[in-house]
Amino acid sequence: MSGLQKICEDSNKELDRTEFNGQRPLDFMIPKFIQYSESPRPKVRSYALSCLNQFTFIRSQSLFANLDAFIQSLFRLATDPSPDVRKNVCQALVQLVDVRPDKIAPSIKDVVRYMLISTEDSDDQVALEACEFWLAIAEQPSMRADVEPFLPDIVPRLLKSMVYTDDDILILGGDEDDYNIADKASDINPQLEQSHSKPHKVNGMAAERPSTPRHVDGADPSEDEDADSYFSDEEDEDDEGYSDWNLRKCSAAALDVLSNVYNDTLFEVIKPFLVQNIRSENWKIREASVLALGAIAEGCMDGVVPHLPELYPYLLSLLRDSKVFPYFVWD
Repeated sequence: MSGLQKICEDSNKELDRTEFNGQRPLDFMIPKFIQYSESPRPKVRSYALSCLNQFTFIRSQSLFANLDAFIQSLFRLATDPSPDVRKNVCQALVQLVDVRPDKIAPSIKDVVRYMLISTEDSDDQVALEACEFWLAIAEQPSMRADVEPFLPDIVPRLLKSMVYTDDDILILGGDEDDYNIADKASDINPQLEQSHSKPHKVNGMAAERPSTPRHVDGADPSEDEDADSYFSDEEDEDDEGYSDWNLRKCSAAALDVLSNVYNDTLFEVIKPFLVQNIRSENWKIREASVLALGAIAEGCMDGVVPHLPELYPYLLSLLRDSKVFPYFVWD
């Protein structure tokens, strides 16, 4: 969490505790925000939901007192034409799974279906917020049985989202075939490893689900770090390139945590896709399959081990694949 976000969170908590003449300002404000979420203006709807999400995150008692009305508003706005509104709807539902899963449980199957659609939304930010739902749901044991039947739908979507997009390739330095050109020192270090901290990794990528509101690069500064000095890192933004939390990383992290929840059940779902994709002629699909294999390796160990005699030689051969492993330098 950035210094500014910490200040905002502390301010919101203080506001939640504030009373004037025995009245809590949020008891008036929260219903107004819910009312404004029905505005005919997309920006107003989006801003209203964004404000409500700030108080969901801190478990505001004033919001919880109006939670049923808030959830009904979210359901009405689920198919809103504005991507900003849909993004905030997804974020709200993810937060509610974290802080009030009892309120989402009665509608969990409908919410899962909605998140399946939203994970493939044409707007990247909507898709990213929806993808975080799979991370959140894995932390709720009471909901796991309801989600398990959807694994055959969830897994292909996560695998698809782990494939590099054209924009990803541009950020990483292009798709040109330059295997015979010596790498510069700056090119050898994997850009995905650059971060301000060392969160949990999935195949070298940050897999920790950032707190909401999310910091832009998915990393938390130390608590005693001055906010101004942290913001001074902005000049390094261009150098960090692909280090931001994105749909690809979120999908890999989701596959990781889901494999640790569903184990062999998930392996049986993902196995046909890996068998087909890991030998694809498309290097992006091959690379995503290797990433997926690494993501499930721990959670699906019993399923992976019997295939190691076949996989091991093939994975070794991929070490010389200039596309799948572009950061290696070979003599």
